[in-house]
Amino acid sequence: MPALGFGTWQLHDEAAADAVTAALTAGYRLIDTSGSYGNVAEVGAAVGGSSVAREDIFLVTKVESDEDPVESLRRQLGEMKLDRVDLTLIHWPPGVMGSAHEAHPADPHDRAGVHLWQGLIRAREQGMTTDIGVSNYNAELIDVLVDATDEVPAVDQVEWSPFGHSMRFREYLRSREIALQAYSPLAQYHKLDHPVLQKIAQAHGKTPGQVVLRWDFQLGVVPLPRSGSVEHIKENFGIFDFELSDEEMGKITGLNEEFSVIADKHGLGGLIYL
Repeated sequence: MPALGFGTWQLHDEAAADAVTAALTAGYRLIDTSGSYGNVAEVGAAVGGSSVAREDIFLVTKVESDEDPVESLRRQLGEMKLDRVDLTLIHWPPGVMGSAHEAHPADPHDRAGVHLWQGLIRAREQGMTTDIGVSNYNAELIDVLVDATDEVPAVDQVEWSPFGHSMRFREYLRSREIALQAYSPLAQYHKLDHPVLQKIAQAHGKTPGQVVLRWDFQLGVVPLPRSGSVEHIKENFGIFDFELSDEEMGKITGLNEEFSVIADKHGLGGLIYL
């Protein structure tokens, strides 16, 4: 899995296709979408029409808690005009936020979505996805899935930024050999003017956003920045030609205040994996 990805949430129609094309041109090889984003056809068209070979692109999508994973993935692949994706995630645990159509899981005792996980295992067996994982899951829910199926998720994709993260949870994922993908890694640009980030960025001749993404990279976290601007897409990829010191890494980590963009928007009460 590439160390840096490109997110497509809130990108629609031609803008989504253009952004994915720009990202692939800039060097990104991990593209993240979801059946709920309303852009899988455009993402698929950009991936399928790219001069970058399909086998060099790591394509991620998601299924919702009120869907049959096999049917959802089959539909998405049809819209993408592709025969497989590289990774499919359960987007939300049932009953947390899930989808616009269902506020609670079909089985109130299946908070982890074991039935969804079993569906993703079937989808993988049918060759529609190479790997499977989860998104927005905490340690307890992951343990339920593993105990029920002996199948460990390849990835947990969660909200993660210098201002909202848990190193303890990162260590839990490492102990399970689960990769951590970070959505909203720049906190949707809310706090990039922080003096600590500004000072470190100035010292390296980089932007605060590049410093944050480099912090992720050095932690072994896979960030998924999203932008519709070609300039910002290129800028966000420019993190591989400098290195943060241990002191700088510590200062950035120390900015944590358990801030969550998603929780604030949806009234979830904070980072859900804590």
